[in-house]
Amino acid sequence: MVSSGHGFCLQTGYPMLSICIGHRNRTAHLQACVQSLNVAVKDIGMPVELVVSDYCECGCVCTWLPNNVDMPVTTVSLSGPFNTGKARNSAAEKSRGDILYFCDVDMVTPQEVIAAGLLAVRSGKALFPQYRRYKSKEHTDWFWGTGHGNCICSTEHWMQAGRYIEKETYGGEDTAFANWFDTRGLLVRKKFDGYYHLWHPSLAKR
Repeated sequence: MVSSGHGFCLQTGYPMLSICIGHRNRTAHLQACVQSLNVAVKDIGMPVELVVSDYCECGCVCTWLPNNVDMPVTTVSLSGPFNTGKARNSAAEKSRGDILYFCDVDMVTPQEVIAAGLLAVRSGKALFPQYRRYKSKEHTDWFWGTGHGNCICSTEHWMQAGRYIEKETYGGEDTAFANWFDTRGLLVRKKFDGYYHLWHPSLAKR
């Protein structure tokens, strides 16, 4: 698959979607996330790639990921404490698409989210989808998540927004990023019943 940097795929003439994920010590969640993405992007009519910023020192992601994903894969090795903004920016920097899906590693993505995100981008906006966040290990009790950690936007808008804030402490970088779109009337917010945040202990190592 050939791409002209951040832009159209030269082989098809269609835009390319780059899925950007940050990962550390949540391989089981990454596996579930990737399985859902394989289905979600199967028939979207454009080239798709997966870019994973990996903080895991064991290198396990590089070993199993390419054999379990139905799309080209790029891994970016990072070190130090997990930094959400750095992970997302590093993945986007290595991406080849002109549309970016910033996806948390613990999300299960349905086709509806991808379709709605592409529609938003084609309208010059960005989708920040709401999801069902599970409160129990059994995945039976949930509430609507209000965070802005997942987003489908154009690469151009990611750069215009100043990228994600890269800070050592957890949280806030997604809100700052979303605010750039919100203040310009470019933020699309919608709930998706089939969009899930997998349960994990709130203080688990990332």
